[in-house]
Amino acid sequence: MFYQKVHRCWLKLEFDQARLGLRKDESKTCWLKLWSEIPGDPGLEKLGGGFLRALSFPLGRRLHWQAFSYSIGDEARITLRRNIKATKQHFPPLPEMTTRPLMDKQSELLRQATLFFQDPANESALTARQVCWDAVDNIFITRGLLLCAALEGLADYLVEESSHSAVLSPEKEAFAKLKERAVQVLGSDNRLSEDAFLKRIVDGISSFGYLTSADKIRKAGELLGVKINDEEIEAWKKLRHKPAHGDFDFDFSNQSKTQLASNQTASVATVLNKFILALIGYKGPFRDYGTAGYPTRSFPN
Repeated sequence: MFYQKVHRCWLKLEFDQARLGLRKDESKTCWLKLWSEIPGDPGLEKLGGGFLRALSFPLGRRLHWQAFSYSIGDEARITLRRNIKATKQHFPPLPEMTTRPLMDKQSELLRQATLFFQDPANESALTARQVCWDAVDNIFITRGLLLCAALEGLADYLVEESSHSAVLSPEKEAFAKLKERAVQVLGSDNRLSEDAFLKRIVDGISSFGYLTSADKIRKAGELLGVKINDEEIEAWKKLRHKPAHGDFDFDFSNQSKTQLASNQTASVATVLNKFILALIGYKGPFRDYGTAGYPTRSFPN
């Protein structure tokens, strides 16, 4: 709805009181144009930043662009020049845009994600994506470990800090009281008080978390209404555990093991994508990298 204001626009989005359009010219320079119904709207810069973060998610790649912003009248314009020729792609969440309905879903996801990534409360999701993008340039084993760490970090945020975690407060309180009681019982036993191992046992109980890392991933899925199956948890465990404990021995000449690790990486990436799609509020087709052939499935079903 920019009419003559954005020429040859190949992407345009509308919000309640603002619009934006993105196009690429012959020199491959991208032009992002923003317009608001509010004169001198200070939120346009924030909208532009949210959009650029959002755009990287469905594209599945970090956008290495230099941004030059300026204003003309009531419009904010951002010129984007790519710093490097291309960045490596990392499991884009949606299928390729081959039909009009899929293109509409891509636009819908971009609108939702633009609003989502403007909120500082959602920085954890962006951090998880940044870890994944940084992992792309690492060796095979390190890449998988970083991907697992990103999933763990996001699950931990969802269970411990996010607004979704409020429903878990009664369970957490009951667990804390039981743990405290167990420590008290052990400490009150005079026969055990002189045992050298008692302190280690008490310290171990005191350090127990409410959930294990695997259980946090499952619980995070429950909070978001996303089903996490046993195969996905097993893929995360297999990909993570050995390198997390210093075992980087991997037989790259074994094609079956390499393929298995690749499948595990894809499965963990799918769980991450599902978490972020659910946080954004998206519903529709998505790509399931945890299944051979990467079929298109309906999210969140």
